[in-house]
Amino acid sequence: MFDGEIVKCFVCGNELGTSESADPTVLTAVDGGLWFRAYGNYGSTVFDPMPDDGFLRIAICDQCIRNNTGSIGHVTNIKQTTTSEIKPPDIADVPS
Repeated sequence: MFDGEIVKCFVCGNELGTSESADPTVLTAVDGGLWFRAYGNYGSTVFDPMPDDGFLRIAICDQCIRNNTGSIGHVTNIKQTTTSEIKPPDIADVPS
């Protein structure tokens, strides 16, 4: 399944395999990690492209996520309201 591109964890540099995709806009499954897209932010002096001018893609390995859960917020939508809730993520304590 993970016979596609090799990407490196943004935090520690570990190599992570991905499932194969010829389209770089498709964030395929990552073996032992997560993909993220960043479309820019008005406050960033590093990356804030014009609309529809691409995004940054970043992979982070599961171990780095476990090591930094205090810096992560799990945002869930509260149904039938316009508010959201931010809470600590529920990261399974799985041996690495």
